[in-house]
Amino acid sequence: MNVDHFYTKGHGHSVCQDFAASRIVGDYGFAVVSDGCSSSERSEIGATLAPNLFISSYLHSRSLELETDDNTVRDIILREQLKDRYTSIYKSLGLPPNIFDATILALVAEQHTNRLRVYVWGDGNLVLETSEGFVEWQFSYPSNAPFYLSYALEPDREVQYLKSLGDGKVHVERNNSGIKQPLDQFTVLSWPLDIIKTASILSDGIETFSDAGEQRIKDSLQLMTHFKSKVGEFVQRRAQRLLKDYLKQGINHFDDVSCASINMV
Repeated sequence: MNVDHFYTKGHGHSVCQDFAASRIVGDYGFAVVSDGCSSSERSEIGATLAPNLFISSYLHSRSLELETDDNTVRDIILREQLKDRYTSIYKSLGLPPNIFDATILALVAEQHTNRLRVYVWGDGNLVLETSEGFVEWQFSYPSNAPFYLSYALEPDREVQYLKSLGDGKVHVERNNSGIKQPLDQFTVLSWPLDIIKTASILSDGIETFSDAGEQRIKDSLQLMTHFKSKVGEFVQRRAQRLLKDYLKQGINHFDDVSCASINMV
């Protein structure tokens, strides 16, 4: 198993509000991206902290001795611990809770259970390479406003979101089918790990590449995640080569871009 990640600032931002992390811990492989809300002040702080907070909270939730081994229960514990850590950090910094207005999209490869678990706590993209080829998922919200975990830190904000922007459910579209289906809030998807060659998770900034004429570049997702080599820093190599090639063509990305991947072969 090999993991790697990459993130970079978009030309429309003065500060990068994306962050990514990847790590192997025992039988677990992690690949996580986070995208801070552009309208929330200092959300780059929360986005920078969120991926590694997710990883440590996940490991804690799996280490507990419980009467049940139901992952649903452990995922509730995971979210509660993350919220506690968010609270402790924003209070210690003397900053408002909305510094953690940031998405979390996470891949967890569990070798001992033979499962790939995908945590969809925001908008972005998932690309899986299996023995049958590549499959893509795009995650979005009808209101274009993600339902952040941090809203639970301020019930009034959570209520306001649900009143004005929808039910907080992320919608998924597979392989650009044009058909979007709602998923639960803070949904978790899962596949047998032994069918996965490579899994990649990306922020929605990958969708903002355009040329000088503002024509959107539709194949950026494929070019970022169809790796020629999967050894070493394979995500960083692919991303840096793509950006270099795009720059020569006058293609740039308005939004920040982050990508994290797990290679199983």
